[in-house]
Amino acid sequence: MEEIKHKKVYWNICENCKGIGKIRKNVRKKTRLDYKKALDQFEKSNDEGTAPIRPIGQLFTCSNCKGNGIVHSDEQPHIDKENYPHIAIIGGGIGGIALGVACLHRRIPFTLYERDSSFDTRSQGYGLTLQQASKAMAGLGILSLEKGLTSTRHVVHTTDGNIIGEWGIRKWGRPDSKTSPKRTNVHIARQSLRLELLQIEKSIVDAAKESCELIVFGEALLPGYPFWVALTNGAEWDSKTQKEIHAHYVRNSITIEKGELDSICKLAKEHHISIYLGIMERAQNRGGHSIYCSLVYINQEGEIQSVHRKLQPTYDERLTWAPGDGNGLQVHPLKEFTVGGLNCWENWMPLPRTALYGLGENLHIAVWPGSDHNTKDITRFIARESRSFVISVSSLMTKSDFPKEVPHYDKIVRDAPDVLANGGSCIASPNGEWLVEPVLHKEGLIIETLDFNRVLEERQNFDVVGHYSRPDVTKLHVNRERQSTVSYND
Repeated sequence: MEEIKHKKVYWNICENCKGIGKIRKNVRKKTRLDYKKALDQFEKSNDEGTAPIRPIGQLFTCSNCKGNGIVHSDEQPHIDKENYPHIAIIGGGIGGIALGVACLHRRIPFTLYERDSSFDTRSQGYGLTLQQASKAMAGLGILSLEKGLTSTRHVVHTTDGNIIGEWGIRKWGRPDSKTSPKRTNVHIARQSLRLELLQIEKSIVDAAKESCELIVFGEALLPGYPFWVALTNGAEWDSKTQKEIHAHYVRNSITIEKGELDSICKLAKEHHISIYLGIMERAQNRGGHSIYCSLVYINQEGEIQSVHRKLQPTYDERLTWAPGDGNGLQVHPLKEFTVGGLNCWENWMPLPRTALYGLGENLHIAVWPGSDHNTKDITRFIARESRSFVISVSSLMTKSDFPKEVPHYDKIVRDAPDVLANGGSCIASPNGEWLVEPVLHKEGLIIETLDFNRVLEERQNFDVVGHYSRPDVTKLHVNRERQSTVSYND
């Protein structure tokens, strides 16, 4: 191959084939005469029978561009705005970039829109799709994607994520079956995660516009709570249905070490807002295959300050979540307040609550998967016990909220009630009275200003770890070591 030095080389449309890569040859003289003769006979018969088909020349690979449709050029392509419409390309993944390059070479004006800040961010798998590119991928040595989804399924959806059309079939597993369709796509099935991230980011921006300094999201909101377990006989041993849904759930969970919360951290810093966010975490120090219900605190500088893995999953949650440890039993300064938080029924556990009280907590965050039956009693109780403000954040879930791309979607929704979680977010004051009563069936921001002086007033007659405690008689010892099965001495 000739080496070109000190010279920019561009690609431009092949004028010989007009960018198609193939040229249609002229029809042979004998073929044209045979067609004319057949047409004359058809017309003389008063158009009886079948009319002859006009012959067209065969397509041959263009010798000038060798079928590529583009050739080397010394000049950059000049965009032709007069003869082509301006194209909008949504998504700067492999397909979007390829389409943009093709438009550039063929002088077609276009704008490429992409929300991620870099390709490294996108390579985490936010909807990454390699479409109908088997030959090109094989040339790069990529014959399949482990943990991928082999399919000929295509989905068209609106900007809010509602599917309005789809076609094709899909098959879970690696694309190694001899009976697989000839043309397939390989997906990393994380579109659910991508859509949820967009909604969370929008809420953060909306809260910042209201001058909020702290925003809290519910338990396991990213990517969602495992409602399917109770609806699909989740305790059935060695169930293929449970395995396939669980695998999809794990794939959509968050690996913090890979930067999958970077966009949220960036918004926290940009808008100077602190965030408590409930996620499902793929813990790298535990191998990366089990998932933990984790409550993440991000400060106003966009720094992740703590990741609390739920100590004890509740009831059927244990069929898909792993138990956490005490490393995340931490509190954080936020102006005059000291804020800490627990997941769901952890809030009923006296000792973890006390661990946070002992660190000076006076603003307690309790996150829930949904419903006021979870929040209406414990929220006021913790406020009264600790003489602190308590913010309970509880999610909404309806049958129509289940993503249709989830494996065994039909089984999940078959027996699902119309409403699985009715909300119930609320705020209690340090005296145990409601500041905001449980809000039901309503999605959106609940905004309230907290007066720190109320904490000091209520601590006058009761301080659970201060003047109204006896550490000489009863004392709690807390192990905050991050647990891992293996430790290495290198």
